[in-house]
Amino acid sequence: MTDLSTFYMGLPVPSPIVAASSGLTGNLAQIRELEMYGAGAIVLKSLFEEEIVVELDRRLNKLHSENYLYPETIGFYENDDVEDTLTNYLKLIFDAKKAVDIPVIASINCVTSQNWPSFAKYFQEAGADGLELNVFLLPSDLSVPGQDYESAALDIVRNVMKEVTIPVNVKISPYFSGLGNMLRQLSESGLQGITLFNRFFDPDFDMEHWKLFPGRFIAVRTTI
Repeated sequence: MTDLSTFYMGLPVPSPIVAASSGLTGNLAQIRELEMYGAGAIVLKSLFEEEIVVELDRRLNKLHSENYLYPETIGFYENDDVEDTLTNYLKLIFDAKKAVDIPVIASINCVTSQNWPSFAKYFQEAGADGLELNVFLLPSDLSVPGQDYESAALDIVRNVMKEVTIPVNVKISPYFSGLGNMLRQLSESGLQGITLFNRFFDPDFDMEHWKLFPGRFIAVRTTI
């Protein structure tokens, strides 16, 4: 067969086909299958800090409804939920590394800037070959200049790279006023790659029935 081996994020890969972060890369069976069908690397389904926050809120609300809320209980559930969610993701990294021979790249999206470096260190210690920073800063505040969003994204990248030695890639959105300049700054930060672009939920409206529903995906199945 033709030799398709190349490099991704500086990592040697057997083919240039990289399985992107998605539902397909969130469990061990499908990760093995992706390797079998020729994927050169796997980017695990992103761990979103919001998942931890939502689960914590759900459990605390349940305790409120049961009139069983004490200060020590809150502390227990906060620690338990964070460890639970994070431990499951670290286990996926560890198990995936044992199950496949191709690079396994962890992916993280945080809502609080201080947690990016700490999560990155955990992923490296679990055995991840690389790290994808799923950076999404929606410029929705009209009082904040665009440069502040760019600076925040650059700070995330720099702070993470101080804490890890594995290759780091950043996946960004197109919502920058000076996209070309932003890409140049990111490329000069020492990153090993930039992924374009984040794929977001795209809503549409059914005006006849007054309903909100998912819009079309970029790739759709059509019949000719």
